[in-house]
Amino acid sequence: MSIAWDNARLRANPGYRAVAWNRLESEAGSALAREADSFGVLIPQEGFDLPIVAVDRDTALLFLSLQEPGPAPDFMFATSQGDADPILRRLLFDSILELEQAGRFVSGAEACSLFSVERGAACGNLAKLSIDALSYGAALANVNATTLAQKLYNYNRRPSTPVLRRLLPDRVACLAFLRLDRGSNGRGVLDGFWSRGDDNSPWLAFTRHNPRGNGQGNRTNSMSALRLRNCPSLCHPLSGSLAATEPCNSRSAPTSTGCSVPTS
Repeated sequence: MSIAWDNARLRANPGYRAVAWNRLESEAGSALAREADSFGVLIPQEGFDLPIVAVDRDTALLFLSLQEPGPAPDFMFATSQGDADPILRRLLFDSILELEQAGRFVSGAEACSLFSVERGAACGNLAKLSIDALSYGAALANVNATTLAQKLYNYNRRPSTPVLRRLLPDRVACLAFLRLDRGSNGRGVLDGFWSRGDDNSPWLAFTRHNPRGNGQGNRTNSMSALRLRNCPSLCHPLSGSLAATEPCNSRSAPTSTGCSVPTS
């Protein structure tokens, strides 16, 4: 669906109120990250199940400009309506703004359906899995942000089985399964590029020797996921390949669903 934004009737979500940083209580303000152009936060009104959202100055100006329903203010179209379209769509999807349709204001999932952003638009297994996870999260009731994040992180994880617990009872067994135990060829390659941490987490964590920066002090992020049956044959070459790229850290955790190797 295409919308002529200069004629669309919008309003700020009445479930939110905008609060500048210097008007927040000291403890609440210090717990949230601030960007250079940040205005403050949108805080849900009592009785509204909405998350706290940090907003920049432009978003705050737009939000405050639409306290009374009407078209988007002129400054949104200072360059071109094409630039305004993705911004206004995102704010609708995030329930920061609402759009009048058929005599009522909609946002969030209802707004997604107006723009044909539905399940059928997903392409590939990963996209479908992501939408399944979001649908699962949306169906959960009365959960806080921390619980929701943990449930989404664990989505599609299959529970461990007695067979896996016997196969991978501890770190030593995991390293042997991955053909990275002491004396193996894979361990020799691994030790040439990586140092292994001795933390107590479920992950086997590795840090690359003398990591290369990208010139700006930042690190890149990537994720590799291996099927469990492929882990022993692929971890050896993967450790060498990752060492030649930007990621500075590698973690692996063989589970019933596979071996995830996130790097950051």
